[in-house]
Amino acid sequence: MRLVALGFGANLGDAPGAIHTAIARMAQIGTLVARSDLYRSAPWGEADQPAFYNAAALYESELPVRAVMELGQRVERELGRVESYRWGPRAIDVDILLVEGVTIDEQDLGVPHPRLRERAFALLPLAEIAPALRDPRDGASVAELVAALSAEQRADARRLKRSRGDLERMHTDYESAAVDYDRLRPLSTGEGPVAGAILDACGVRGRRGARILDVGCGTGRYAVWFARQRGLEVVGLDGSPAMLARARAKAQRMRWIEGRLPAGVPDERFDAAYSIFVMHHLDEPERRETFARLRRILDGPLAIATFSHRYFCEHPFAEIFPGFLDVELSRFPSIPALRAELLDAGFARVALRRVRAQRDQEAARLLERVEGKFLSTFHVMAPEDFAAGLAALREWLRDHRYVLDFDVSVLVADPLPGRPREAVESKAADAER
Repeated sequence: MRLVALGFGANLGDAPGAIHTAIARMAQIGTLVARSDLYRSAPWGEADQPAFYNAAALYESELPVRAVMELGQRVERELGRVESYRWGPRAIDVDILLVEGVTIDEQDLGVPHPRLRERAFALLPLAEIAPALRDPRDGASVAELVAALSAEQRADARRLKRSRGDLERMHTDYESAAVDYDRLRPLSTGEGPVAGAILDACGVRGRRGARILDVGCGTGRYAVWFARQRGLEVVGLDGSPAMLARARAKAQRMRWIEGRLPAGVPDERFDAAYSIFVMHHLDEPERRETFARLRRILDGPLAIATFSHRYFCEHPFAEIFPGFLDVELSRFPSIPALRAELLDAGFARVALRRVRAQRDQEAARLLERVEGKFLSTFHVMAPEDFAAGLAALREWLRDHRYVLDFDVSVLVADPLPGRPREAVESKAADAER
């Protein structure tokens, strides 16, 4: 068994999410020992492209180094890497940085990485998790290599503290969160583009009476809007009795089903289904089973609205609330991970649409919403982190204008074309349960 240090980098799409997904997949080489925070840096060479994200991870492995390289190349292909020019944009890079006690100098493989010593964006993450690891060529430790960098080089790679996204599963108590939910999170004008994107993704614009399943409907704000404004037959599904009580109060004649995912997916046919900011409440096995059950009952697309890991990394709260990134990057699956899970569940293809809306948020209203914990994030965040962040937010708002950047990723998964209609026994659900 040897220690193998890998470096990860990306700047396209959900770059931080691609890195987290690649780190997890590379655990196939052995045991993941440690992973660094994310680091953000300006692009090299070609300045006209998005900033790069980087991280490092340390594994124990007994595989030959070439086998590690080949697996890294396979993970790159799976996550969408295509050939690019030098210093050009990348969907994902997986590089071997150091291997304990190993030197290789071959045409297609160099270990340690030939340019490791000049790359702060690789050395700084590695020093965070393995400062004592040594370059076998001269015995220099990673900490010593970092010390040899100039101050300017070190400043170029900025650490996003507590951004590993490896916290244990967190549960939101929606029975208490539901009490003030509608006041703190009304269906705002900023979410209109999201609603429109969901309708387009489901292919139901102009199809009055189309049968749609709202997966994780919460208080029913989207379901009621779609039913009243678009004439759709929307069935709401949620596992929280408190949330559904508020949904029923909005529209008693609509059908609301209490059921936790994945078992709660009804055995009925639907023209399409959508899920808006819900899938992060499930762990990976639950999501996979939910997707498999949905594929079996759908005659049309499944649309999932979520947030990318990049969205959180570039959100103002990432700088204000301690632990904000660890909470969000642990709860939300990355876009590459969701796409893979949908394809594994049997959907024929998965497309991505980005919906973005920006609007000013009045400081007093923002503070009111944050104090009321309008985001489920704040319900699972450590109390001391929330208190520190709230104080920092009040201070931050004295010198900054808060612009709500509602940057939503909508994944559109189509079922297999020409799939024969499966025989499914349907039974009426008890709407009052």
